[in-house]
Amino acid sequence: MQPEGSLLVLTSKEWHDLHAAEYDALYEGKRWVEIYDRITWDKTVKPYLPHDKRAQVLDAGGGTGKWTIPIAELGYHVTLTDISGRMLQVAE
Repeated sequence: MQPEGSLLVLTSKEWHDLHAAEYDALYEGKRWVEIYDRITWDKTVKPYLPHDKRAQVLDAGGGTGKWTIPIAELGYHVTLTDISGRMLQVAE
């Protein structure tokens, strides 16, 4: 237990493990889905997918699989990795 008034410092892995279960809920809502997600998909994910769907796609640091799952649904073979085992459990 941390003394009152002290700062709790977590590593990135610890923070993501701690918040994995509710992580995706932080980014729900009309603004996220209609603006952020659409821009991210259209501008930073989809244009870089290989034309050959037999290609292997690596989603490094992909957390809960937010982009891994739609890429796999398009027929690609995707490998998801993340430093947080709890985030990977959510993705499963």
